[in-house]
Amino acid sequence: MFTIVGIWGIAFGLFMGGQKASMNYFMIVVLGVVNLFLGAFMTYLYLTQIKKIDPRKDSKYKRKK
Repeated sequence: MFTIVGIWGIAFGLFMGGQKASMNYFMIVVLGVVNLFLGAFMTYLYLTQIKKIDPRKDSKYKRKK
């Protein structure tokens, strides 16, 4: 979600800023870049998670009766 909104913000800010130069459109571009960085960071956190095995819940480690 961060990535899509970031790309949209950059595109919108650059497109509208080209027609009428304003500080508002510059801030939209800056916030779009911030959203892209947040999206990249969240993707990094998601992809580098390590699965922790809980021996109480894993049937492989349960004691046989």
